Amino acid sequence: MVGNFEIGMNELEKPWTGLFLWMNKNGYKKKDRNPFEIYHNNFKEHPEKKAIVDFYIPIE
Repeated sequence: MVGNFEIGMNELEKPWTGLFLWMNKNGYKKKDRNPFEIYHNNFKEHPEKKAIVDFYIPIE
């Protein structure tokens, strides 16, 4: 499962929590692998100091 966000670096927890809540509510289970993040920009160079990031959760 992938969630794409444009967020401030102090806002990382809320999207992760939301993805896990959605996953559990819809009957998905996390595989035995770690979730991870991929950043697509340098947040320091963003006009609003935001990160463009994908959150990945391996699911079954």
